Amino acid sequence: MASRYVGVSVRRFEDAALLRGEARYLDDLRLPGTLAVAFLRSPHAHARIQAIGVERALEAPGVVAALTGPDLARTARPVRARLQDPGYKPSAWPALPVDKVRFVGEPVVAVVAADRYRAEDALDRIEVRYETLAAVTDVEGGMEPGAPRLHEDLPDNVLLHARFDNGRLREVAGAADLRLSASLRHPRCSAAPLENRGVIAYLDRPDGALTVWASTQAPHLLRTGLAEALDLPESRIRVIAPGVGGGFGMKMHLFPEDIALCALALRLVGRPLKWCEDRRENLLASAHSREQTVHVEVYARRDGTLLGLRARLLADVGAYSIYPVTAALDPVTAAGILPGPYRILGYSYDAYAVATNKCPAGAYRGVGMTVGTFVRERIVDMVAARAGLDPAEVRRRNFIGADAFPFATASGLVLDSGDPTDAFDRLLRAAGYDELRADQRRAGSATRRGIGLCS
Repeated sequence: MASRYVGVSVRRFEDAALLRGEARYLDDLRLPGTLAVAFLRSPHAHARIQAIGVERALEAPGVVAALTGPDLARTARPVRARLQDPGYKPSAWPALPVDKVRFVGEPVVAVVAADRYRAEDALDRIEVRYETLAAVTDVEGGMEPGAPRLHEDLPDNVLLHARFDNGRLREVAGAADLRLSASLRHPRCSAAPLENRGVIAYLDRPDGALTVWASTQAPHLLRTGLAEALDLPESRIRVIAPGVGGGFGMKMHLFPEDIALCALALRLVGRPLKWCEDRRENLLASAHSREQTVHVEVYARRDGTLLGLRARLLADVGAYSIYPVTAALDPVTAAGILPGPYRILGYSYDAYAVATNKCPAGAYRGVGMTVGTFVRERIVDMVAARAGLDPAEVRRRNFIGADAFPFATASGLVLDSGDPTDAFDRLLRAAGYDELRADQRRAGSATRRGIGLCS
């Protein structure tokens, strides 16, 4: 088998259907007798639910059922993303909230109807009475002792605190000529797939097996999460992933809507149920990512040599720790990648994941590496400016040598191979870097052209 793949150019088999427009995505699937599901979502970032009235919705034409948090709590467990780390505190994420909502867009009630139009019309008939609560909108405010608590069963809003010190920072700090500090922030963002999330759930009468079609990147993880939430053996759940229509990491999680659809399918035996997320729901309630504030101190010599780095990473992870990657994903990955391709000797960090009243954060393209690289490369530019050196030369002086691989970085990550200096020099030649700098000097203050570098 190995000889068929190792060292051989393997032809892709999925391209023809994609290129011809023949691929079948979740919303292309049409099962006989399918009912549509729509979700009423919270308009508040933080509020206590005082009462929910679905009676008028149930009287609407074509409506089959309505599901609230208290209804669902009898058959479905809240999701708890687990991590074996003493600094981690899991948060319980109910598929539909029982006591309070914790972010705008959180699903509160699911309505089942003959078609999507009737399901969405019925949402307007639902009456929910809220008591609004003070919201946590930033990580540093959320870490204050008197901050509103999102989860009453937890002592505070810090879902993770991870510490690391390689033991050399004090030594190299004493030898440094330059000491610089900065606070850098990366904003929140989200994936925008061609087809948003979607689920079809169907309980087959003969053998009691639950079949789930889902626009997911990780069908096995989804099956495991559903089995745990619904207290079913995995052998009773079959997950099928049609064309995904773009995932980018966002579609590797277990979401509340997945559980609600399956719980409804277990009640409405023999009727397929379908929900397809619209773009507004996608922006409100699908996993966000990358919102971090990083406070750094860097120690260096006058010749631009980087010696040490101290970092305090504060990740805004939203209202819940997401399954299965947990709230630790962004801050810990960013902390690990911070030293990058440079010979930094001393390094320590404190990484925090802080719950706020926002959509939960999860995986999204190069998790942690975007923030880690952004912070690191800004630091290098700051050292170059303070030392009066070309930022390209500062990078070159600090690269790990090709003969040093495999190389353990200051954070403990092992880089197995590479030649950063050669790759960087090729890039500078291809870009005409020397000529660009000469043009910049000739133009002087007449232009604001900038030249950015990143490793």
